[in-house]
Amino acid sequence: MVASIIAAVSALAGAMVAGLMQHLTNTRTVRQARDHQHRAELADALLDVMNAVVRFRQEQWLKHAAVAEGKPDTGEARRLRYEARTALTRAWDRVHLLTADTALLAAVQKARNTAIAVSEVPTDDTPEAEAARRQVRQESRQAHTDLRVLAARHLRTIRP
Repeated sequence: MVASIIAAVSALAGAMVAGLMQHLTNTRTVRQARDHQHRAELADALLDVMNAVVRFRQEQWLKHAAVAEGKPDTGEARRLRYEARTALTRAWDRVHLLTADTALLAAVQKARNTAIAVSEVPTDDTPEAEAARRQVRQESRQAHTDLRVLAARHLRTIRP
Protein backbone atom coordinates (compact mmCIF):
# COMPACT_ATOMS: atom_id res chain seq x y z
CA MET A 1 0.00 0.00 0.00
CA VAL A 2 2.79 2.42 0.92
CA ALA A 3 4.56 1.47 -2.28
CA SER A 4 1.41 2.29 -4.27
CA ILE A 5 1.11 5.69 -2.58
CA ILE A 6 4.78 6.45 -3.22
CA ALA A 7 4.37 5.40 -6.86
CA ALA A 8 1.29 7.59 -7.27
CA VAL A 9 2.97 10.61 -5.62
CA SER A 10 6.07 10.06 -7.76
CA ALA A 11 3.97 9.90 -10.91
CA LEU A 12 2.13 13.11 -9.95
CA ALA A 13 5.39 14.86 -9.06
CA GLY A 14 6.90 13.78 -12.36
CA ALA A 15 3.90 15.06 -14.25
CA MET A 16 4.09 18.38 -12.38
CA VAL A 17 7.80 18.77 -13.12
CA ALA A 18 7.22 17.90 -16.78
CA GLY A 19 4.37 20.43 -16.94
CA LEU A 20 6.50 23.10 -15.27
CA MET A 21 9.37 22.47 -17.68
CA GLN A 22 6.99 22.68 -20.63
CA HIS A 23 5.59 25.97 -19.32
CA LEU A 24 9.07 27.45 -18.85
CA THR A 25 10.10 26.36 -22.34
CA ASN A 26 6.95 27.84 -23.88
CA THR A 27 7.42 31.10 -21.98
CA ARG A 28 11.02 31.39 -23.18
CA THR A 29 10.01 30.61 -26.76
CA VAL A 30 7.27 33.24 -26.71
CA ARG A 31 9.66 35.83 -25.22
CA GLN A 32 12.29 35.05 -27.86
CA ALA A 33 9.73 35.38 -30.64
CA ARG A 34 8.52 38.69 -29.21
CA ASP A 35 12.11 39.99 -28.92
CA HIS A 36 12.84 38.91 -32.49
CA GLN A 37 9.71 40.63 -33.79
CA HIS A 38 10.48 43.83 -31.86
CA ARG A 39 14.04 43.87 -33.17
CA ALA A 40 12.81 43.43 -36.75
CA GLU A 41 10.19 46.19 -36.36
CA LEU A 42 12.74 48.57 -34.84
CA ALA A 43 15.29 47.78 -37.56
CA ASP A 44 12.65 48.53 -40.22
CA ALA A 45 11.68 51.77 -38.48
CA LEU A 46 15.29 52.89 -38.20
CA LEU A 47 15.91 52.13 -41.87
CA ASP A 48 12.74 54.05 -42.74
CA VAL A 49 13.86 57.10 -40.78
CA MET A 50 17.36 57.03 -42.29
CA ASN A 51 15.89 56.70 -45.80
CA ALA A 52 13.43 59.51 -45.07
CA VAL A 53 16.27 61.75 -43.88
CA VAL A 54 18.18 61.09 -47.11
CA ARG A 55 15.11 61.70 -49.28
CA PHE A 56 14.24 64.91 -47.47
CA ARG A 57 17.79 66.24 -47.84
CA GLN A 58 17.79 65.23 -51.51
CA GLU A 59 14.62 67.20 -52.23
CA GLN A 60 16.04 70.24 -50.44
CA TRP A 61 19.35 70.08 -52.31
CA LEU A 62 17.42 69.80 -55.57
CA LYS A 63 15.67 73.04 -54.58
CA HIS A 64 19.06 74.69 -53.99
CA ALA A 65 20.34 73.41 -57.35
CA ALA A 66 17.25 74.73 -59.15
CA VAL A 67 17.71 78.17 -57.59
CA ALA A 68 21.40 78.17 -58.57
CA GLU A 69 20.39 77.32 -62.15
CA GLY A 70 17.78 80.08 -62.17
CA LYS A 71 14.86 77.67 -62.46
CA PRO A 72 11.55 78.61 -60.85
CA ASP A 73 10.09 76.56 -58.03
CA THR A 74 7.27 74.38 -59.33
CA GLY A 75 4.19 72.97 -57.69
CA GLU A 76 5.47 69.46 -58.38
CA ALA A 77 8.80 70.21 -56.69
CA ARG A 78 7.01 71.63 -53.65
CA ARG A 79 4.73 68.58 -53.53
CA LEU A 80 7.75 66.27 -53.53
CA ARG A 81 9.35 68.28 -50.71
CA TYR A 82 6.13 68.13 -48.66
CA GLU A 83 5.88 64.38 -49.25
CA ALA A 84 9.47 63.95 -48.13
CA ARG A 85 8.80 65.99 -44.99
CA THR A 86 5.69 63.93 -44.22
CA ALA A 87 7.59 60.67 -44.73
CA LEU A 88 10.29 61.94 -42.37
CA THR A 89 7.73 62.79 -39.68
CA ARG A 90 5.99 59.42 -40.02
CA ALA A 91 9.26 57.51 -39.79
CA TRP A 92 10.34 59.61 -36.80
CA ASP A 93 7.03 58.91 -35.04
CA ARG A 94 7.35 55.18 -35.69
CA VAL A 95 10.78 54.99 -34.05
CA HIS A 96 9.41 56.87 -31.04
CA LEU A 97 6.65 54.28 -30.69
CA LEU A 98 9.09 51.37 -30.78
CA THR A 99 11.83 52.45 -28.39
CA ALA A 100 12.42 54.51 -25.29
CA ASP A 101 16.21 54.45 -25.65
CA THR A 102 17.15 58.09 -25.07
CA ALA A 103 20.48 57.96 -26.91
CA LEU A 104 18.87 56.41 -29.98
CA LEU A 105 15.98 58.87 -29.94
CA ALA A 106 18.43 61.77 -29.57
CA ALA A 107 20.35 60.53 -32.62
CA VAL A 108 17.11 60.26 -34.61
CA GLN A 109 16.15 63.77 -33.50
CA LYS A 110 19.54 65.18 -34.49
CA ALA A 111 19.43 63.52 -37.92
CA ARG A 112 15.92 64.89 -38.43
CA ASN A 113 16.82 68.39 -37.25
CA THR A 114 19.94 68.62 -39.40
CA ALA A 115 17.99 67.42 -42.43
CA ILE A 116 15.36 70.08 -41.81
CA ALA A 117 18.13 72.66 -41.45
CA VAL A 118 18.95 72.05 -45.12
CA SER A 119 15.54 73.53 -45.97
CA GLU A 120 16.27 76.62 -43.90
CA VAL A 121 19.71 77.51 -45.25
CA PRO A 122 19.79 80.50 -47.63
CA THR A 123 19.60 79.73 -51.35
CA ASP A 124 21.25 82.93 -52.55
CA ASP A 125 24.63 83.02 -54.25
CA THR A 126 26.77 84.70 -51.59
CA PRO A 127 29.91 83.45 -49.86
CA GLU A 128 28.01 83.43 -46.56
CA ALA A 129 25.18 81.33 -47.97
CA GLU A 130 27.64 78.91 -49.56
CA ALA A 131 29.49 78.58 -46.23
CA ALA A 132 26.18 77.94 -44.48
CA ARG A 133 25.29 75.28 -47.05
CA ARG A 134 28.66 73.57 -46.59
CA GLN A 135 28.21 73.62 -42.81
CA VAL A 136 24.68 72.22 -42.95
CA ARG A 137 25.74 69.57 -45.46
CA GLN A 138 28.57 68.43 -43.18
CA GLU A 139 26.37 68.44 -40.06
CA SER A 140 23.55 66.52 -41.73
CA ARG A 141 25.91 63.88 -43.11
CA GLN A 142 27.59 63.47 -39.74
CA ALA A 143 24.24 63.19 -37.93
CA HIS A 144 23.18 60.51 -40.40
CA THR A 145 26.42 58.59 -39.87
CA ASP A 146 26.08 58.88 -36.09
CA LEU A 147 22.52 57.56 -36.29
CA ARG A 148 23.58 54.64 -38.47
CA VAL A 149 26.37 53.64 -36.07
CA LEU A 150 24.21 53.99 -32.96
CA ALA A 151 21.27 52.15 -34.55
CA ALA A 152 23.48 49.22 -35.53
CA ARG A 153 24.98 49.08 -32.05
CA HIS A 154 21.55 49.25 -30.43
CA LEU A 155 20.12 46.50 -32.64
CA ARG A 156 23.02 44.22 -31.75
CA THR A 157 22.09 44.52 -28.07
CA ILE A 158 18.60 43.11 -28.73
CA ARG A 159 18.63 39.32 -28.82
CA PRO A 160 17.80 38.11 -32.34
